[in-house]
Amino acid sequence: MPHRGGDVSATLDAALEAPSVFRAAAGTKSSQQPNVVACMTAVVCIFALFLPTEGEVTESSFYADYPWLHLTVNQKLVFAYVLGLVTMTILKTS
Repeated sequence: MPHRGGDVSATLDAALEAPSVFRAAAGTKSSQQPNVVACMTAVVCIFALFLPTEGEVTESSFYADYPWLHLTVNQKLVFAYVLGLVTMTILKTS
């Protein structure tokens, strides 16, 4: 089977070319603002991840007075997952 150099360079050019999603986004000049609900959801998720984990010993008496602020590991995993999804949504619009 003979080797054709033109086919290889055309295939290489097609592989190196940006996907159509990025080409379409680069060609448009619309300034789309991030969704306010998505931004607020991200802030809530970040706040939840800063709360103490259930079973964690805290030196602050503030958290001792409010035991409902202690989140389980599973709750924190859900907040981290939602934060990742919301982050992808926010970055996709910019």
